[in-house]
Amino acid sequence: MQFPQAGFLWVDIEDHADEIGDIDVENFPSILIQRDEAVLFFGTVLPDTALLKRLLETFIAQTTAESAAYAQATPERRTWQQEANLRRLLLGG
Repeated sequence: MQFPQAGFLWVDIEDHADEIGDIDVENFPSILIQRDEAVLFFGTVLPDTALLKRLLETFIAQTTAESAAYAQATPERRTWQQEANLRRLLLGG
């Protein structure tokens, strides 16, 4: 396994509409990268495995504190924390 420290979850937004509510997926494929409660990335990514690998490597290299700061660094990212926290959405909280 290339990223043994990471967990991956495939969520079909149509099949799980009741659980994820109004999460706004604008296009496909959309990727959400979350570390604990910090949503680090949420958006459309070209279907390029090298690009996805670089994204994952970048976020895995961050400390927990760096991830928390990154998640709050822009208005868009602060919105993700409220609207796209998949862990909270799937656990009903």
